[in-house]
Amino acid sequence: TRTDTVILASIDTETGNATLFSLPRNTGRMPFPADSPLRRYYPNGFTNGNGNAAEYFLNAMYDNLPGSVPKDVLGPTDNLGADAMKLSVGAALGLPVDYYVLINLRGFTKLINALGGITVNINTYIPVGGNTDLGVPPEEYLNPGPNQHLNGRNALWYARGRYGSNDYARMDRQRCVINAIIKQANPTNMLTRYENIAKAGGDIVRTDMPREVLPIMVDLSWRVKEGNLRSIVFKNGEGGFSSPNPNFALMQRRVKTALGETQAPSSAAPTTSTPSKSSRPKPESEDINRTCAYNPRVAATAQPVR
Repeated sequence: TRTDTVILASIDTETGNATLFSLPRNTGRMPFPADSPLRRYYPNGFTNGNGNAAEYFLNAMYDNLPGSVPKDVLGPTDNLGADAMKLSVGAALGLPVDYYVLINLRGFTKLINALGGITVNINTYIPVGGNTDLGVPPEEYLNPGPNQHLNGRNALWYARGRYGSNDYARMDRQRCVINAIIKQANPTNMLTRYENIAKAGGDIVRTDMPREVLPIMVDLSWRVKEGNLRSIVFKNGEGGFSSPNPNFALMQRRVKTALGETQAPSSAAPTTSTPSKSSRPKPESEDINRTCAYNPRVAATAQPVR
Protein backbone atom coordinates (compact mmCIF):
# COMPACT_ATOMS: atom_id res chain seq x y z
CA THR A 1 0.00 0.00 0.00
CA ARG A 2 1.35 3.37 -1.07
CA THR A 3 -0.47 6.26 0.58
CA ASP A 4 -0.24 8.60 -2.40
CA THR A 5 -2.87 10.94 -0.94
CA VAL A 6 -2.26 12.26 2.57
CA ILE A 7 -4.63 14.94 3.85
CA LEU A 8 -5.00 16.10 7.43
CA ALA A 9 -8.34 17.66 8.33
CA SER A 10 -8.23 19.98 11.34
CA ILE A 11 -11.79 20.58 12.57
CA ASP A 12 -12.99 23.05 15.20
CA THR A 13 -15.56 21.00 17.09
CA GLU A 14 -17.46 24.10 18.26
CA THR A 15 -17.86 25.94 14.97
CA GLY A 16 -17.37 23.21 12.37
CA ASN A 17 -14.75 25.36 10.64
CA ALA A 18 -12.16 23.09 9.05
CA THR A 19 -8.81 23.32 7.32
CA LEU A 20 -7.37 20.65 5.01
CA PHE A 21 -3.60 20.23 4.75
CA SER A 22 -2.37 18.21 1.75
CA LEU A 23 1.14 16.78 1.83
CA PRO A 24 2.86 15.62 -1.37
CA ARG A 25 3.45 11.90 -1.62
CA ASN A 26 7.18 12.51 -2.25
CA THR A 27 7.77 14.49 0.94
CA GLY A 28 11.09 13.40 2.42
CA ARG A 29 12.59 13.37 5.91
CA MET A 30 9.20 13.15 7.65
CA PRO A 31 9.85 13.70 11.38
CA PHE A 32 8.73 11.89 14.51
CA PRO A 33 8.00 13.52 17.90
CA ALA A 34 10.95 13.82 20.24
CA ASP A 35 9.26 11.58 22.82
CA SER A 36 8.28 8.87 20.33
CA PRO A 37 10.16 5.54 20.34
CA LEU A 38 10.35 5.90 16.56
CA ARG A 39 12.70 8.83 17.06
CA ARG A 40 15.35 6.37 18.28
CA TYR A 41 15.23 4.52 14.97
CA TYR A 42 14.84 7.61 12.80
CA PRO A 43 16.48 10.53 14.66
CA ASN A 44 16.64 12.59 11.47
CA GLY A 45 13.18 11.67 10.27
CA PHE A 46 12.07 8.87 7.96
CA THR A 47 15.10 9.02 5.71
CA ASN A 48 18.29 7.26 4.70
CA GLY A 49 19.96 10.66 4.40
CA ASN A 50 18.79 11.28 0.83
CA GLY A 51 15.61 13.35 0.61
CA ASN A 52 15.03 12.06 -2.93
CA ALA A 53 15.07 8.36 -1.99
CA ALA A 54 11.65 7.08 -3.05
CA GLU A 55 11.52 4.25 -0.51
CA TYR A 56 11.68 6.89 2.22
CA PHE A 57 9.05 9.24 0.85
CA LEU A 58 5.92 9.90 2.88
CA ASN A 59 3.91 7.55 0.68
CA ALA A 60 6.32 4.69 1.48
CA MET A 61 6.12 5.01 5.26
CA TYR A 62 2.91 3.03 5.70
CA ASP A 63 4.35 -0.01 3.95
CA ASN A 64 8.08 0.22 4.65
CA LEU A 65 8.44 1.44 8.23
CA PRO A 66 6.77 -1.52 10.02
CA GLY A 67 9.42 -3.86 8.63
CA SER A 68 12.28 -1.75 9.99
CA VAL A 69 11.24 -1.46 13.65
CA PRO A 70 9.94 -3.84 16.34
CA LYS A 71 6.26 -4.59 15.79
CA ASP A 72 5.45 -3.46 19.34
CA VAL A 73 7.55 -0.27 19.19
CA LEU A 74 4.41 1.84 19.75
CA GLY A 75 2.67 -0.68 21.99
CA PRO A 76 -0.33 -2.78 20.99
CA THR A 77 -1.58 -1.83 17.54
CA ASP A 78 -3.30 -3.48 14.61
CA ASN A 79 -1.86 -1.00 12.11
CA LEU A 80 1.67 0.16 12.89
CA GLY A 81 2.04 1.93 9.54
CA ALA A 82 -1.00 4.12 10.20
CA ASP A 83 0.03 4.87 13.77
CA ALA A 84 3.50 5.90 12.59
CA MET A 85 1.99 8.18 9.93
CA LYS A 86 -0.29 9.83 12.51
CA LEU A 87 2.74 10.67 14.64
CA SER A 88 4.81 11.83 11.68
CA VAL A 89 2.19 14.00 9.98
CA GLY A 90 1.33 15.52 13.35
CA ALA A 91 5.00 16.30 14.03
CA ALA A 92 5.45 17.81 10.57
CA LEU A 93 2.42 20.10 10.84
CA GLY A 94 2.57 20.80 14.58
CA LEU A 95 -0.91 19.40 15.22
CA PRO A 96 -2.08 16.40 17.24
CA VAL A 97 -3.71 13.73 15.07
CA ASP A 98 -6.61 11.98 16.77
CA TYR A 99 -7.81 9.49 14.17
CA TYR A 100 -7.04 8.15 10.73
CA VAL A 101 -9.27 6.79 7.99
CA LEU A 102 -7.63 4.83 5.20
CA ILE A 103 -9.71 4.14 2.11
CA ASN A 104 -8.35 2.40 -0.96
CA LEU A 105 -9.30 2.98 -4.58
CA ARG A 106 -12.06 0.39 -4.66
CA GLY A 107 -13.48 1.70 -1.41
CA PHE A 108 -13.38 5.27 -2.71
CA THR A 109 -15.41 4.27 -5.76
CA LYS A 110 -17.96 2.47 -3.57
CA LEU A 111 -18.20 5.43 -1.20
CA ILE A 112 -18.93 7.90 -4.01
CA ASN A 113 -21.51 5.55 -5.53
CA ALA A 114 -23.14 5.13 -2.12
CA LEU A 115 -23.42 8.90 -1.96
CA GLY A 116 -25.15 8.88 -5.35
CA GLY A 117 -22.17 10.49 -7.06
CA ILE A 118 -20.77 13.97 -6.58
CA THR A 119 -21.10 17.20 -8.56
CA VAL A 120 -17.95 19.22 -9.24
CA ASN A 121 -16.75 21.94 -11.57
CA ILE A 122 -14.17 20.78 -14.11
CA ASN A 123 -11.87 23.46 -15.50
CA THR A 124 -9.59 21.34 -17.65
CA TYR A 125 -9.61 17.99 -19.42
CA ILE A 126 -8.98 15.24 -16.85
CA PRO A 127 -7.27 12.12 -18.19
CA VAL A 128 -8.88 8.75 -17.55
CA GLY A 129 -5.95 6.34 -17.46
CA GLY A 130 -2.75 6.79 -19.39
CA ASN A 131 0.87 6.57 -18.26
CA THR A 132 3.12 9.59 -18.70
CA ASP A 133 6.35 7.70 -17.99
CA LEU A 134 5.57 5.01 -20.57
CA GLY A 135 4.10 7.45 -23.07
CA VAL A 136 0.74 5.66 -23.05
CA PRO A 137 -2.03 8.26 -23.63
CA PRO A 138 -5.43 8.09 -21.97
CA GLU A 139 -8.27 6.50 -23.89
CA GLU A 140 -10.70 9.19 -22.74
CA TYR A 141 -10.99 12.43 -20.79
CA LEU A 142 -13.47 14.03 -18.43
CA ASN A 143 -14.57 17.18 -20.25
CA PRO A 144 -14.53 20.69 -18.73
CA GLY A 145 -17.81 22.17 -17.61
CA PRO A 146 -19.72 23.44 -14.58
CA ASN A 147 -21.66 21.17 -12.26
CA GLN A 148 -20.45 17.88 -13.70
CA HIS A 149 -22.06 14.91 -11.94
CA LEU A 150 -19.59 12.07 -11.51
CA ASN A 151 -20.15 8.48 -10.50
CA GLY A 152 -17.61 6.60 -8.40
CA ARG A 153 -15.43 5.58 -11.33
CA ASN A 154 -15.24 9.06 -12.84
CA ALA A 155 -14.82 10.73 -9.45
CA LEU A 156 -11.83 8.47 -8.84
CA TRP A 157 -10.20 9.61 -12.08
CA TYR A 158 -11.07 13.21 -11.32
CA ALA A 159 -9.17 12.77 -8.05
CA ARG A 160 -6.18 10.82 -9.37
CA GLY A 161 -5.75 11.47 -13.12
CA ARG A 162 -2.41 13.12 -13.86
CA TYR A 163 -1.34 12.15 -17.38
CA GLY A 164 0.50 15.13 -18.86
CA SER A 165 0.14 16.95 -15.53
CA ASN A 166 1.57 16.49 -12.02
CA ASP A 167 0.75 15.43 -8.49
CA TYR A 168 -0.04 18.97 -7.38
CA ALA A 169 -2.85 19.41 -9.91
CA ARG A 170 -4.59 16.31 -8.63
CA MET A 171 -3.96 17.35 -5.02
CA ASP A 172 -5.89 20.52 -5.85
CA ARG A 173 -8.75 18.44 -7.25
CA GLN A 174 -8.76 16.06 -4.29
CA ARG A 175 -9.78 18.83 -1.92
CA CYS A 176 -12.60 19.67 -4.35
CA VAL A 177 -13.79 16.07 -4.00
CA ILE A 178 -13.78 16.40 -0.22
CA ASN A 179 -15.60 19.71 -0.45
CA ALA A 180 -18.24 18.15 -2.71
CA ILE A 181 -18.78 15.28 -0.26
CA ILE A 182 -19.07 17.70 2.67
CA LYS A 183 -21.57 19.92 0.89
CA GLN A 184 -23.65 17.21 -0.77
CA ALA A 185 -23.69 14.33 1.71
CA ASN A 186 -26.30 13.76 4.36
CA PRO A 187 -24.06 12.79 7.29
CA THR A 188 -26.70 10.65 8.99
CA ASN A 189 -27.38 8.61 5.84
CA MET A 190 -23.67 8.45 5.03
CA LEU A 191 -22.90 6.84 8.39
CA THR A 192 -25.11 3.89 7.49
CA ARG A 193 -23.60 3.68 4.02
CA TYR A 194 -20.09 4.02 5.40
CA GLU A 195 -20.69 1.17 7.85
CA ASN A 196 -22.02 -1.00 5.03
CA ILE A 197 -18.90 -0.28 3.00
CA ALA A 198 -16.68 -0.98 6.00
CA LYS A 199 -18.40 -4.34 6.53
CA ALA A 200 -17.44 -5.33 2.99
CA GLY A 201 -13.89 -5.85 4.21
CA GLY A 202 -11.04 -4.25 6.12
CA ASP A 203 -9.09 -4.01 2.87
CA ILE A 204 -11.47 -1.28 1.68
CA VAL A 205 -11.74 0.99 4.74
CA ARG A 206 -9.63 0.98 7.89
CA THR A 207 -9.83 3.37 10.83
CA ASP A 208 -8.93 3.58 14.50
CA MET A 209 -12.03 5.65 15.23
CA PRO A 210 -13.99 3.85 17.99
CA ARG A 211 -17.50 2.86 17.01
CA GLU A 212 -18.96 4.93 19.85
CA VAL A 213 -17.36 8.06 18.35
CA LEU A 214 -19.19 7.74 15.01
CA PRO A 215 -22.50 9.32 16.17
CA ILE A 216 -20.51 12.24 17.55
CA MET A 217 -18.74 12.61 14.21
CA VAL A 218 -22.13 12.70 12.48
CA ASP A 219 -23.15 15.67 14.64
CA LEU A 220 -19.82 17.33 13.89
CA SER A 221 -20.31 16.71 10.16
CA TRP A 222 -23.48 18.80 10.19
CA ARG A 223 -21.46 21.68 11.63
CA VAL A 224 -18.72 21.23 9.03
CA LYS A 225 -21.32 21.48 6.24
CA GLU A 226 -22.18 24.98 7.44
CA GLY A 227 -18.68 25.97 8.50
CA ASN A 228 -15.80 27.75 6.80
CA LEU A 229 -13.56 25.37 4.81
CA ARG A 230 -10.06 26.38 3.70
CA SER A 231 -6.96 24.49 2.70
CA ILE A 232 -3.23 24.46 2.07
CA VAL A 233 -1.66 22.26 -0.57
CA PHE A 234 2.06 22.13 0.12
CA LYS A 235 3.80 22.37 -3.25
CA ASN A 236 7.49 22.02 -3.95
CA GLY A 237 9.05 25.43 -4.61
CA GLU A 238 6.08 27.42 -3.31
CA GLY A 239 5.79 29.19 0.04
CA GLY A 240 9.24 28.02 1.09
CA PHE A 241 8.29 24.34 0.88
CA SER A 242 10.78 21.81 -0.48
CA SER A 243 9.66 18.19 -0.86
CA PRO A 244 13.11 16.60 -0.42
CA ASN A 245 14.15 18.89 2.42
CA PRO A 246 11.10 20.41 4.16
CA ASN A 247 11.42 23.28 6.60
CA PHE A 248 9.00 21.95 9.20
CA ALA A 249 9.19 25.07 11.37
CA LEU A 250 8.08 27.14 8.39
CA MET A 251 5.32 24.64 7.60
CA GLN A 252 4.04 24.84 11.17
CA ARG A 253 3.94 28.63 11.02
CA ARG A 254 1.89 28.40 7.83
CA VAL A 255 -0.44 25.90 9.51
CA LYS A 256 -0.96 28.18 12.49
CA THR A 257 -1.71 31.15 10.24
CA ALA A 258 -4.09 29.07 8.12
CA LEU A 259 -6.06 27.93 11.15
CA GLY A 260 -6.55 31.57 12.09
CA GLU A 261 -7.73 32.37 8.56
CA THR A 262 -10.27 29.54 8.73
CA GLN A 263 -11.69 30.90 11.99
CA ALA A 264 -12.00 34.43 10.58
CA PRO A 265 -15.33 35.55 9.09
CA SER A 266 -15.64 34.51 5.45
CA SER A 267 -16.25 38.09 4.39
CA ALA A 268 -14.93 41.17 6.12
CA ALA A 269 -17.16 44.15 6.90
CA PRO A 270 -16.93 46.96 4.33
CA THR A 271 -14.53 49.77 5.12
CA THR A 272 -14.40 53.40 4.04
CA SER A 273 -11.09 52.91 2.28
CA THR A 274 -9.78 50.11 0.12
CA PRO A 275 -6.20 49.03 0.82
CA SER A 276 -3.99 48.70 -2.20
CA LYS A 277 -3.41 45.20 -3.51
CA SER A 278 0.24 45.36 -2.51
CA SER A 279 -0.63 46.20 1.11
CA ARG A 280 -2.84 43.17 1.56
CA PRO A 281 -0.92 40.20 2.97
CA LYS A 282 -1.42 37.11 0.85
CA PRO A 283 -3.30 34.48 2.85
CA GLU A 284 -1.58 31.19 3.55
CA SER A 285 -4.73 29.17 2.92
CA GLU A 286 -7.31 29.09 0.16
CA ASP A 287 -11.09 29.22 0.29
CA ILE A 288 -12.02 25.83 -1.17
CA ASN A 289 -15.34 27.03 -2.56
CA ARG A 290 -13.51 29.71 -4.53
CA THR A 291 -10.71 27.39 -5.60
CA CYS A 292 -13.16 24.75 -6.83
CA ALA A 293 -15.45 27.19 -8.66
CA TYR A 294 -15.96 26.95 -12.41
CA ASN A 295 -13.65 29.20 -14.40
CA PRO A 296 -14.83 29.30 -18.04
CA ARG A 297 -11.72 31.22 -19.13
CA VAL A 298 -9.52 28.32 -18.04
CA ALA A 299 -11.90 25.71 -19.42
CA ALA A 300 -12.14 27.49 -22.78
CA THR A 301 -8.37 27.35 -23.32
CA ALA A 302 -7.74 23.91 -21.85
CA GLN A 303 -6.79 21.22 -24.32
CA PRO A 304 -6.24 17.52 -23.60
CA VAL A 305 -2.63 16.39 -23.66
CA ARG A 306 -2.29 13.60 -26.20
